[in-house]
Amino acid sequence: MRLTKLFEDPKLEKAKANILDQIAGIDVTDENQIKLLDKIFRVLNSEQSNTTITAAFGPATADEEWSDKARQQHILNVAKIIHDVDTNYDSLMTFLKKLEQGNVLDVSVFGKKESNFNELLYADPVAIKVFESLQMYGKGQKRAGAGEFALAMLSPKIKMAPGEGDLVVNGVSTELKTETTAGGGRMGSGGPNRSDQIKVLQKYAEHIPELIEMFPDGSRGKSMLVGPFVDLLDKVLPVGGQSPAGGNNTQIRQALATDMMRLTFGDPYASAIGKTFGQPNKQLILNAMIVQNYEWYKARDSFELFVVLSFKSSRLTMIQNGQDMADAFANGSLNGGVGAFIHTGQASEVFGQMKSPKI
Repeated sequence: MRLTKLFEDPKLEKAKANILDQIAGIDVTDENQIKLLDKIFRVLNSEQSNTTITAAFGPATADEEWSDKARQQHILNVAKIIHDVDTNYDSLMTFLKKLEQGNVLDVSVFGKKESNFNELLYADPVAIKVFESLQMYGKGQKRAGAGEFALAMLSPKIKMAPGEGDLVVNGVSTELKTETTAGGGRMGSGGPNRSDQIKVLQKYAEHIPELIEMFPDGSRGKSMLVGPFVDLLDKVLPVGGQSPAGGNNTQIRQALATDMMRLTFGDPYASAIGKTFGQPNKQLILNAMIVQNYEWYKARDSFELFVVLSFKSSRLTMIQNGQDMADAFANGSLNGGVGAFIHTGQASEVFGQMKSPKI
């Protein structure tokens, strides 16, 4: 519905008052302001925008009713966000025309390894401001994360995934991890009980008595990342040696690591990680942890593309497979790395963590 028509409809005087009241600073005698709002509401009432709003906020099933009033409230909310962006009339009108034509976002950047907001938004300062202003809108609705609605709202080639998924970008199912002010995300959720991890260590107690002393049983306690744990294994069970309790160190290391990783990832991922513990090469082990953690995560959540989007650094990092993830850590595109071999009691610590580097 065009705003001018809305204003002329006596049945909608209350809606008119709502609009004028909620969009601060509007001068109803300013023809440019009226034209601007008319354009905003016309664009937001398009089929594309309504589809995005319904996908983000509408009922979970098609047979549930969703009132037009609820839909219009979201249109009003988004209109206010766009209207309040710090820019001038001409620039905002130019942005709205691009939004109407579906030319705000360049989705080709999702085919790269790295990109930034300038490339994503055609270096349009208004589009960047709108994108940043929309970053938190819709967060938490249907388990949506920050930035998901903003991307879908600004491009007809990006859809909110059905159900409680993330996004479909140009037909590709996409998992989005968004950084807003701080932190990043992990490659997974859940994780094993710490007591089960301790049981795995105790299974090999005769070969690693020093480690058993370091990790007493309990639901909470000392943790250790994979890298430092490998350093300890190299001291007490060096590859190629023989355990004082009998047995080949290489095979014991592989069996211990495989048993531990099965608690988190299952096979084939755990076996692939476990094999690398038979090599005297910590970096090879860490690389395998990242690769297999990612492949497990991708298979579990059924996505094809993984995107780390950072509003704090205006960057995007795209990952298609486990080696892409390992390479991103190696070349500095992402900070973070592998998770814990033994966690503190916070089970999610076993999963790799990633965040965009500071700029």
